[in-house]
Amino acid sequence: MKTFRSAFVFFLSLRTTIILLLALLFLLLYGSFAMPLNEEFQFLNAVPLLQWMTNNSFSITWWLWASLIILSLLTVNTFFCSFESLIKKRESSHWPLIISPQVIHAGFLFILLAHLLSSYGSFKGTTFVSRGASLQLPNGLTVLFDSINTDIDTSGYIREWSAEIKYFQQGRQIATDVMLTVLFDSINTAQQPFVQERSGDILKDRSA
Repeated sequence: MKTFRSAFVFFLSLRTTIILLLALLFLLLYGSFAMPLNEEFQFLNAVPLLQWMTNNSFSITWWLWASLIILSLLTVNTFFCSFESLIKKRESSHWPLIISPQVIHAGFLFILLAHLLSSYGSFKGTTFVSRGASLQLPNGLTVLFDSINTDIDTSGYIREWSAEIKYFQQGRQIATDVMLTVLFDSINTAQQPFVQERSGDILKDRSA
């Protein structure tokens, strides 16, 4: 019981938040110098983060594992502090104003959750597709490139392209999406004008 109370007090402390944030800042600062010195980090974005961390030596990835632990502790700290704040202010008549910090905290937690899910269950790949082509994703979904559009300026440069895509599961359409990418500025004279009758597209990565 005493241990539980000590842990509860620890996670409710603002000092805990400051210490965790400083530790995280130190680890990320270390990583900014360590990454250029190790060629393994060149493939960091080629696979999901947790898969990359698992497949590489702990001597290289230790600061990333430590960062994940600190982020987990910050999550618990944020939850406890938000819960305590709501309990103390539950009788206030200005409820929307009172809960506004907690809404921001909840957004922070959802961002962390989204990154965790992406790091664990995502997949990445590169392929070439054309208008009307379809791809089978590892999660069983089929992606159909319904149309590919290009925006060409007066000099013949492709300034941006967009692709309208549809998702199918077991032959039934379940979602639509639009991919938009700006290629380069039209005033960049180092590029050569490029016009292709049949536009292409590169599918870089999709999350599960």
